[in-house]
Amino acid sequence: EGGGISNGGQLTLSDSAVSGNSVTHWGGDYGAGGGGIYNSSSASLVINGSAVSGNSAFGEGAWGGGIASLGTLRIMNSLISANLIAGEYVSGGGISALGGTIAGSTISDNRSLCDDCEYYDSWYAHAGGIENFGVMTITNSTISGNHTDSTWSGYSAVQNEDTLTITNSTVTGNTPSGINTRCWGSDPVSTTLRRTIVSGNADTEVYAGGYCRGGNVITVNGHNILGK
Repeated sequence: EGGGISNGGQLTLSDSAVSGNSVTHWGGDYGAGGGGIYNSSSASLVINGSAVSGNSAFGEGAWGGGIASLGTLRIMNSLISANLIAGEYVSGGGISALGGTIAGSTISDNRSLCDDCEYYDSWYAHAGGIENFGVMTITNSTISGNHTDSTWSGYSAVQNEDTLTITNSTVTGNTPSGINTRCWGSDPVSTTLRRTIVSGNADTEVYAGGYCRGGNVITVNGHNILGK
């Protein structure tokens, strides 16, 4: 895990660049995590005023082309751009994380591609920009130009599978969709938008998907702008 950096402790990156790294795994039970940075479950990672760009993760189950995090994650005033995941059942072209905080940052031009898929063509590439499966807040940030290799509207730049709040931010120019709040099983999923623009994405702006028994809630309050 971690093509560039594998963090198992407390790490702060300031005014730094993590670029051009790669991690690959084919076969087995677990995919490659963190083409640029992997942050383990016991670790803490702070990224401030930095760029994580041009990194990649390949193989079945790959996650987090730029950053894969199971620990504490804070991203401030940073750029997460042009990262890639490719394989089958892949997710999070830019970031895949068990929650975290993103503030004043740009998540752009990341890609999630279905490579060598055996079934359903491009169904198994998720979350071109950000995949969240914990408690995450995104504030004063831009999520744009991210791409998921799927023609189905449920696949998006931002995929939330737990609790996500987006405030004072813009989600635009992504393909095929902007935000997917994706619920499986009995656990509830919640997405809240506050003073946020979600517009100009190729297909659906905000999509509620999955096979959900626990409740899939999208809350929109406080002067949002939603396209279409």
